[in-house]
Parts: sequence; structure tokens; C-alpha cells
Amino acid sequence: MIDNNGQNLGYILSSPRSGSTLLSAILDGHTSIHVPNEPWILLGLSTLYPNEETHTHTICRHDQQYAVQGIRQFITPEQFYEASRQFALAAYNSVLETKKKTILIDKTPRYFHVIPMLKELFPAAKKIWLKRNPLDIAASYLSTWSITPEMLTGTPLLPVSFDLTFGLPSIAEFASTSSNFIEIKYEDLVSDTEQAVQKVCAHLDVSYENEMLEYTKSEAIASNTQQSLGDKKILKHHRPHSQSVNTWVSVLDSAQVQLIVDYLGEEIFVRMGYEDTIAQLKIMGYKIPSQHSVSARKHEILEKESRLCSYHLPLEELRASYQKLQNKKWVRFGRLIKACKFKPI
Repeated sequence: MIDNNGQNLGYILSSPRSGSTLLSAILDGHTSIHVPNEPWILLGLSTLYPNEETHTHTICRHDQQYAVQGIRQFITPEQFYEASRQFALAAYNSVLETKKKTILIDKTPRYFHVIPMLKELFPAAKKIWLKRNPLDIAASYLSTWSITPEMLTGTPLLPVSFDLTFGLPSIAEFASTSSNFIEIKYEDLVSDTEQAVQKVCAHLDVSYENEMLEYTKSEAIASNTQQSLGDKKILKHHRPHSQSVNTWVSVLDSAQVQLIVDYLGEEIFVRMGYEDTIAQLKIMGYKIPSQHSVSARKHEILEKESRLCSYHLPLEELRASYQKLQNKKWVRFGRLIKACKFKPI
């Protein structure tokens, strides 16, 4: 079972479209390891007590902004973290008991948003950074979900706009400054699966089992077919394959490649071990931006987010705006001739 420090707990950290569903299916085939299909549990908890860098966009009947204020006034950050730890532990251990396994790996894309929470709650947890060529990630977004590089870079601003631009650097910094980390490349996972999985098993302090490679037999695959989250492409193959390596060359056009490079820059490619891609891009005539330019473009995304958050008004302000609208002459005239009708809010 998992203890308060996170022993017997692990996290797969990656952006979406990096192969984490494949890795989780393989690991779930181990007799001691359970990898549920994207719990998202820490992301949900984080919205209850967001830090200064986290914006809560939730609009609901009870008004989430007031819920956050109430919780902040009720308990301290330390008390919230302890309550979150116990909640997560109860959930994790309950699932482990049901599955009759001893190690749980939480594979949730976008945990890069809650890295401070991960550090605080479970410092002993084993972390696995599954890396993939950022251009192939962008190509997979486009071919799988029709999500364009423009969307990935904030036009329009969407949750996916943070996955590459902020997610990859955040995980890179976490990996460079924390212990209990292992880094695995997607390309190695699909080309030399056995060696890559053996490396992960050693990191998790479990013995390698040959049956893990028959991932279509794992419970993770069975649950994947019944749930909305997770990559369904994995169901088309019985063994790992390298068909999705370097697909960016054929999937992305030159403008889309340049856009991704403009927002990521050279540094993250090199940090992730894809300096060969940067060399190839230079030979192909692409411009590699300075880190200053990359930072400026990312700042534009944050400014868009800030403007979006300013549109969320407390209920009293909505009511005041509503009252002002009712007092407009054209609205009063419309009500007089019964052309429009207002209901109280």
C-alpha cells in the first residue's frame, strides 16, 4: 500500500500525445503494478485551493470563486495539502486493494500544472518522464484530434495551448531539480521496448516480467475501451511499433513547423535529447528563435489567459450589469411593447 510519503506510488509525466497510454498499458501488465486510466485526481483537488499562478475558470451554480475564498479562509495551505494527501491516499489505496496489487502509477496528462502539489504531497513517489519529439507530438494532435499548431500556441486560447509551451519546460525543470526521476524516450520505448521497460521496472524496484509486453491482455486496455479518456489508437496494434516516429515531416506543413519552433525554441529540444531535430531544421532552412523571443511569445499566452479570467464576474457584479441593462431606454421600450422579457437572476 502507499504511505504518506508516496512509497509504492508513481507518476508518469508527459504532455498528451506522448505515448503514455502505451507505457501505462505495458506497466499494468505487471503482477504488482496497477495503472488506472487517467485519474486526474490531483488536478481536481488543485482547483479548490489554487495558487497565484493558477486560474480557476469554473462557472457553476454555487460560484467557484466564492468556494475558493471560503476554503482559503477556513484552512491554511498546509492543512489543505494534508487533507488532499489523505484524500488521494484513500482513493489510491482503495483502488489498489480492489485490484489486489501493491504499486499504483498515476498516468494523468497535464500534471505539469500541479508540480508544486506533487512535490509537497508525495516526495518519495517515483516519477517517470516520458519524452517525445515535440514536433511529433504536434503532428499527433493534428492527425488524431484535428488540433492545429495554432491552437497549441494560443490561437484561440485553449487548455491544449499550455501542453507544449509550458508543460514541457515545467517537467524538464522538475526532472532537473528532483530525485526519484527517470527519463524515457518514446522513440526508445517503441524501438527497443524490452530494454526501456526493464529500465522503468528497475526504477520502480520491481522485477521485469516478459508478459508485460503483451499489453493487449492488460486490464488497462480493457478499461480503455470503456472510458472516454486515454488514447484509442493503441487498440489498433498488438505490439509497440515505430510508425509514429518522425511523422511531423509528412503531417505538418512548413508554416506549422515554424510556428511550433517559434514557441518552443531550441533549448527544450536539446534538454529533451532532440538536438538532431534542431540540426535537421537548420539544414532545412527553418529559423531558430532566441530564448528571449520564445519567452515573449509565451508571455502573450499568459496575457490572453489573464484577459479571459477577467471576464469571470462574481454574481453581484453580474446582477449589477443586468440591472443596468434593464434600465437602458431601448430595453424599457422593448419591454413596453413586449418585444423582450427579462427574468430575475
